[in-house]
Amino acid sequence: MAMMPNAPLCYVIGVVRFPKVPRMERFVEPFLDAVRGEYPLPDQIETQSFDATVGPEGMQVRQSKGHLWQFASPDKRFAFLLGEELFGLHTNSYLDHLDFVKRFGFGLKNLIQVPEIKIGWVQAIGVRYVDLVVPREGELLSQYLRPEILPFEAPLSTGTELRLRESIGVSAYETTMGEMRVQTLWNPPTTLPPELETPLIERNGWRPRHPGRSFLLLDLDHGSRFAQLQPLDVASVCEQLTALRAVTKELFLSMATDFARRVWENEA
Repeated sequence: MAMMPNAPLCYVIGVVRFPKVPRMERFVEPFLDAVRGEYPLPDQIETQSFDATVGPEGMQVRQSKGHLWQFASPDKRFAFLLGEELFGLHTNSYLDHLDFVKRFGFGLKNLIQVPEIKIGWVQAIGVRYVDLVVPREGELLSQYLRPEILPFEAPLSTGTELRLRESIGVSAYETTMGEMRVQTLWNPPTTLPPELETPLIERNGWRPRHPGRSFLLLDLDHGSRFAQLQPLDVASVCEQLTALRAVTKELFLSMATDFARRVWENEA
């Protein structure tokens, strides 16, 4: 994904989760003061969360509302995310992993230094890469991705011929560091996975333009969840992000054909 000038990467997010901070809104302005030299544009949205517990009375589902704050760079190409249980960095203008981790570390360091916020433990760390693979004019998706990645497009016959219009596939894997979720969306109605289509994406102007021809979204989500809370150390979190990304990149490259690599490396 890095070192490929023509790579189809359209969205990246890195996240660290921690135990809930009550009334996180108390710390929004101090955090903005700390980062506004580079990320001066605040925004916020209301979010919905669901919590399910199983007990003597069966499964009880509770719904609650919360807020997610964003702090964007002047050009709105990068933005920090802050919620009651998470800190993140997302972008539609990924340069390389060194740049991404440096920005992430800068934000996280300033967050935990906010007086009285007391974020000292980590529950989970994750990275997510979304690629929008669009063949050039006259080319096919099969020239870019291995056959097992693509949907079965042959028409089904049930008396009436059925032709595939769109397809979604989701797989979950265990890795040495945690869990990998792979989602493929062939010709979906949107150009980002639906759960990422938040008002922030719209306000940032990050929704990719629909290509007007066959395409595939390749969504790779790799994360580590800790059975026991881990002490929050900025350098360790950044190292974990780097390790998670390395496996994600390896998987991405294994899905691509040699032709795709040449195109994305600007050699074809």
